[in-house]
Amino acid sequence: MSPADIEKRLNEKRAELLQRIAAVERDFNAGRSIDSEEQAAELENEEVLIGLQQEAQKELQNVDAALLKLQKGRYDVCSSCGGKISQDRLEALPYVIDCINCAN
Repeated sequence: MSPADIEKRLNEKRAELLQRIAAVERDFNAGRSIDSEEQAAELENEEVLIGLQQEAQKELQNVDAALLKLQKGRYDVCSSCGGKISQDRLEALPYVIDCINCAN
């Protein structure tokens, strides 16, 4: 995969994550019901939304880090040990920043 293809794929993932984060924020800002049973369900949903938001934000950080590594010519270099990240791993998850050994 060429650097341009990688950058395109990372930017597409970045846009997807930003949309996901914005959707969660819209749900938070939607307001709450005055019905107590509805409020209980909404509180449960908020816990799920918080988890989804945190996960998306972490992924976004990794995408941004991968884009920065790509710009510096260090895309396939593990951020932890400095070793090579396998091409199979990068193709499966183009925004990973660590090799499989360091990720475990």
